[in-house]
Amino acid sequence: MKWKLIGWLLKLIINAVILYEIVLLHSPDILPINEMPINAQKNCWIDYMSYDLRKIVYRSWYLPMLKPKKQYLSAYYYIAIKLNIPVELVIAHAHIESNQNHLALGQLNEYGLWQFLPSTWKQIMDNADWKDINNQIKAYIKHASYLIQKFKLNLYEPEDQKIFLWCWNAGEGNYQKKILPVITKKYIEKFMTLYPQVEV
Repeated sequence: MKWKLIGWLLKLIINAVILYEIVLLHSPDILPINEMPINAQKNCWIDYMSYDLRKIVYRSWYLPMLKPKKQYLSAYYYIAIKLNIPVELVIAHAHIESNQNHLALGQLNEYGLWQFLPSTWKQIMDNADWKDINNQIKAYIKHASYLIQKFKLNLYEPEDQKIFLWCWNAGEGNYQKKILPVITKKYIEKFMTLYPQVEV
């Protein structure tokens, strides 16, 4: 009982320190307000706290953080800036798809950091070499941009993130028909667990 009480008090203190760090010190490891999309700058501190709430919970409860592989970091940031989406989303997406390996091959012959199906790759990139990381970056931007525009998604919002992943994993047709395969449901759940763990 004594140790449980000590543990609870430590967690309470850590939570207080983290909130102080975010609200008063504007922690550098969290997305600055001026780098948020325009619609997130309204009532900025409320949106700011809401955007990073899951990361606060994970940090305060000692859960492991997910770090991007250094060789891909500039690519992740380039994509995030180009699409105006969270860099954490790009990283978590690459992690659940390929464990951040641009030469990864899947069971259905998917390939690359974000595991493009050959048919999808052909449609987006024609005969471009999929092993070229620059081509993968272009393909991700093209396909993600298409989904974002078609379904009017704001990928700073968790519900829109789920729609994006649903379309990516199961196909936009299945999303439009509201068909959510079990494997896609688990895929989305895995992403939502990983996303707040990303540390950049």
